[in-house]
Amino acid sequence: MLKPKFKTLFFGTSSFAATCLKYLVGDFEVLAVVTQPDRPSGRGKHVTISPVKDLALSLNIPVYQSEKISRDLDMIDQLKSLKADIVAMVAYGQILRQNVLDICPFGVINVHGSLLPAYRGASPVNWALINGEKVTGVTTMQTEIGLDSGPIYLTQAVDIDNDIQADELKEILANVGGQLLVKTIHLLETDNIKPIPQDEGKVTLAPLLTKEMAIIDLNLSATSLHNRVRGLQPWPGVYFYLNNIRVKILRTKLVNDYNLINQYKFKLGEIFKIKQKIYLGLLNNEVLELVQLASENKKPTDALSWFNGLRVEPKVISSQLIS
Repeated sequence: MLKPKFKTLFFGTSSFAATCLKYLVGDFEVLAVVTQPDRPSGRGKHVTISPVKDLALSLNIPVYQSEKISRDLDMIDQLKSLKADIVAMVAYGQILRQNVLDICPFGVINVHGSLLPAYRGASPVNWALINGEKVTGVTTMQTEIGLDSGPIYLTQAVDIDNDIQADELKEILANVGGQLLVKTIHLLETDNIKPIPQDEGKVTLAPLLTKEMAIIDLNLSATSLHNRVRGLQPWPGVYFYLNNIRVKILRTKLVNDYNLINQYKFKLGEIFKIKQKIYLGLLNNEVLELVQLASENKKPTDALSWFNGLRVEPKVISSQLIS
């Protein structure tokens, strides 16, 4: 007789988590979803539900929400009463205490968007790009008390394209993570996998992003600024001021051939056009090609159209509003 498949609970909030949930429901019975409470979002501060809740409701999966699940003893009792075998957690957004880790006999398995122990923390994909990594990946791990410190089940590496942005890379890793999650739980069902402790000597951190990181730093090299632009998409982004108008840099490209550009004597922070391409002048005679921009309260546009619409001279940017 075939052994029945694990019954699971799913803890998650983001679109990354929702993608993983799609894979999970394809192979396992998901008894309930636990996600962050509905919150105001956007300029109008309209209350929105998480991507995980949206998906769960469409699949008729019961949804539980709590500001602090570890303190919500009634919810913990309700989840225990479902008698699931394991909790699958992806980008849930809360630190769990032992009373939550003990809800199911097989504990909590987590999907993390890095090759642990590298980039423990809330923003592993973003920091991998900011730091110019060439390879990242996904890890499944047993959750314990501590920040992404639990023993590892499986990892899968993913190459990083030089121009990929954080939101695009997250989509790729989410699909990898969903498949890795299903594979890990199947191996746990048959007792064919054991977790391996992380090497504490190789730990790096990926802390929360802040809005202060969005202010452009003209002291960065072209490569570092390019990595920062793609690592901070879609939030908080990178912006500058031109004629007291805030402009967000949405996409850039590194320049390989400087022969034509070196004929132009640009200033630090100057935006200029050569052969229908738009460049930003940096230190040490470096430049970064601007590909897509968005002026404040306006829709994104290609850099050439944005530049041709300017009526200011000189086109030298600032990192702060000039009063």
